Amino acid sequence: MKKQIMSVLAAAALIIACAGCVAKNDSKKENSSAATTTTAAPAQQTTTTSAPAETTPAETEDNSGKTALITLANGKALYSEDGTIMTEWEGGFIKSFATGFVRISTGFYHDSITDPDLFDTENFTYSGDNTEPGEIKEVKVGDTFGGLTVKKVETQVSNQGDSSYLFGNTVELDGEITLTGVMNYYYDMQYGIDSGDILFTPDSCYKGLPLACDPTQETARAFPTFDVVEDYGENAGNGKKRGDGPAFISSAPTFRAGNLFVNYAGNGELNDVTNGGNDNVTRKVQITLTDIKLIYSDQFGTTHCTAVIKSIKAI
Repeated sequence: MKKQIMSVLAAAALIIACAGCVAKNDSKKENSSAATTTTAAPAQQTTTTSAPAETTPAETEDNSGKTALITLANGKALYSEDGTIMTEWEGGFIKSFATGFVRISTGFYHDSITDPDLFDTENFTYSGDNTEPGEIKEVKVGDTFGGLTVKKVETQVSNQGDSSYLFGNTVELDGEITLTGVMNYYYDMQYGIDSGDILFTPDSCYKGLPLACDPTQETARAFPTFDVVEDYGENAGNGKKRGDGPAFISSAPTFRAGNLFVNYAGNGELNDVTNGGNDNVTRKVQITLTDIKLIYSDQFGTTHCTAVIKSIKAI
């Protein structure tokens, strides 16, 4: 029956998860027109990230007499009467709740420039510590995080008889924010990454800000990223190509920030940072992002974060 759920909602999930970045099903294509208006410097109203998260507490609900549909990792339950049925079939349904969930970044971060002893870039290993997962918070429209305002939330839960599971969790943020971190630009196409795709991972400046998450899971672990690309071209099978950029590990999300050739054609700042866009580039940058979306999808079994680059410069 779960496969039936997937087929019924595949198109809707793909629309949510696809905004124009990844060949497999990612989501950034609607950002094309906004991204071509980048300026040479961040806007004056740009928000910095030093402030901790500020969330408006949700009102206490009286759930007496209601039936818990699914229990989250933080002990909170979603109730069947609270949701709107999106899709229904014999013995089951998908319900959409006007609430969302995020995990708060702890600010954990290391890179091979500052801490070279922690990274073996030849063997792609990291020997440092990791971090405890940040707190999970429920958010509603109008809540704020360091100058970013929640503008859209949705949690989808699937129920089949006595079995319930999380189908999706989406939080969209309004506003813009300036961050530092590592940009990965891919000229060579990778698995799930098109030629021209740009990924950005914030460093410790992201502390207190939200990540996409599965709120029913208690654990979350950061994984190291190395400056390397697989060979998927004519010489496929010849192994990995090492770059000159830093390796890093971060508790912040990795944002898929569009495609140089599609979303940012003719953008001078991005052409400078990517050295003309004709080779793979990994480097530290300062970046201003807007139109941030934090998505968890059970269909893909992963988190997916997108944003639009408003300005960028190497640091």
